[in-house]
Amino acid sequence: MTSSQKSKCEDIINAATVAAGATGLAPIPGSDAGPLLAIQVTMIVALADVFNLAFSKAYAWNLAKTQLAEQGGKYVAGQIAGIIPVVGTIAKGSVAAGFTRALGWSVAEDFALQSQNR
Repeated sequence: MTSSQKSKCEDIINAATVAAGATGLAPIPGSDAGPLLAIQVTMIVALADVFNLAFSKAYAWNLAKTQLAEQGGKYVAGQIAGIIPVVGTIAKGSVAAGFTRALGWSVAEDFALQSQNR
């Protein structure tokens, strides 16, 4: 990954992380799932563009859903924590932001490898 690509990835991932964290603050457990997936899909498509990879939104949705399934325990714990007033809501937002950031860097590193192997 070049320094330019890394900088672009950082900007994209930071924006998605902030959006996910804010979305995760929704006080109703489970109400953030759809918007979080949309944020993550948008992030994945933008990251693919950084590395000039052809990437469909359908594939990005599948990738985001697969990652959510793999990390489901953390997501469920965040949702359960959201039931606790104030502290739980903050924890839920933190889990959403952390998961999105980890997903973003995992995808960015994978895309960097894919672009090098073309």
